[in-house]
Amino acid sequence: MSSKLSSQSSNHGEGQDRFNARLGLMLFAVYVVAYGSFMTLAAFYPKIMAVRPFGGVNIAIIYGMSLIAGAFALSLVYLRLARGGQITDGEV
Repeated sequence: MSSKLSSQSSNHGEGQDRFNARLGLMLFAVYVVAYGSFMTLAAFYPKIMAVRPFGGVNIAIIYGMSLIAGAFALSLVYLRLARGGQITDGEV
């Protein structure tokens, strides 16, 4: 298993590894800010979270579902940028 892992990491240079690590940390920071904002609103401003702007669905539900969709979107951004924009057939 470790030989497979080391051969995969040797397919690209150390510079690419550093880029991927920085990219991952930046995208993680974006998500932490979004999640921290959600938790701050939920903890300190529950009346804002209870507002129902669209068809009876409150902001807490909308924001929570947006966090899930945002995490998925950030993973796709990472996937695209970490591979240098090159996705081969059969890979997502």
